[in-house]
Amino acid sequence: MPKQDDFEADELAGLSDDERAALEDSDDEAEILKNIADDEGEGEESDDGQDDEAEDAEDEGEDESEEGEQDTGEETVDDAPAKPAPTVHNEAPPEFQPQFTAAVPEDLAARLEGVNQRFGELQQKLEDGEISVADYVVQNQALVDERMALKLAEEQAKWAASQNAAQREQRWKWEVERFYSGESAAIYKDPILKAALDVAVRQLDADPANAKRSDAWILEEADRQVRERMNLGSTQRQSRDRKGGKQPDLSNLPKTLANLPAAELSETGADEFAYLEKLADKDPMAYEAALRKLTPEQEARYLGVA
Repeated sequence: MPKQDDFEADELAGLSDDERAALEDSDDEAEILKNIADDEGEGEESDDGQDDEAEDAEDEGEDESEEGEQDTGEETVDDAPAKPAPTVHNEAPPEFQPQFTAAVPEDLAARLEGVNQRFGELQQKLEDGEISVADYVVQNQALVDERMALKLAEEQAKWAASQNAAQREQRWKWEVERFYSGESAAIYKDPILKAALDVAVRQLDADPANAKRSDAWILEEADRQVRERMNLGSTQRQSRDRKGGKQPDLSNLPKTLANLPAAELSETGADEFAYLEKLADKDPMAYEAALRKLTPEQEARYLGVA
C-alpha cells in the first residue's frame, strides 16, 4: 500500500478523511514491521555470536582434555611401580607373667600412727568426762575397725609379694629344667661351659634393659653368648652336623688329654672344685647356687682364667 509521503499536497487534499487515516495507519505498520525486522536481525547475530563462543569453548575444552590425557599418560609411564617395602619383623612382645596384686594404702605407717593417737585422745575424753561411756564405745569400735582394715591391707600386700616371688622361682626352675633337657644343652655337662653359662645368665638378669624379658629368653641369649665366645657355633649348625652322619677319621691324630684315664691327669687344683663337678651332674640347681657363693678369685680359678 502506498505511503502518505508518496503523495503530493494537492493529491492529499483531494482524498477523504478515511483515505488519509488509512495512509497514516499504513505508515505505522511499516515502522512496526521495520522494527521487528531489525530486532530479529540483532537476535540472529547475537545467537550466532553465542554459538561461536560455545564452539570455541568446546574446542578449548577438548584441547585441554587431550593435553591432560597426554600429561597423565606421560606421568604414568615415568612413574615406575614402587617396590614393596621390606617386611620388618618386630620383636615379640614380652611374655605374659601373671602377678598377685594387693595395693598397700598410701602413707600406711602415718595412718596407723594417727589411729593410735586418736585412741589416746578418746581415752582421755572419757576420763575427763567429756563423753559418755556409750559414745566412747561407738567411737572406739570405729577406730578398731579402721586399724584392722589397715593391718589387713598390709598383710595382703606382703602375702602377694611372697606369692609372686615363689611363682617366679618356680617358673625359673621349670625353664632351667626345660633348657637342660634339650639336645643342644649337652655341651653344658662340661663344668667350665656351665659356669660360663651361669655368669652370662646373671649378667643378663642384672641388666635393667632385660627387666621384662622372659626366663626362656634369658637362657637362650646366655647360651648364644657362650657359644659365640667359645667359638662353638650355633645350635642349628650342630644339628646339621649330626644329621650328616659322616665322622672324620681320627686314627692319625695325636693322643690328647681327652683320651687319658683320670689317673694320668694332673692333680693340681683338682680337689678344690671337685664338689662342683659332682653337683653339675647330680643337681643343676644346687650347682648354680654353689657357683654364686664363689668369690671372684675362686670363680676365675674355676673358669681357668687365673
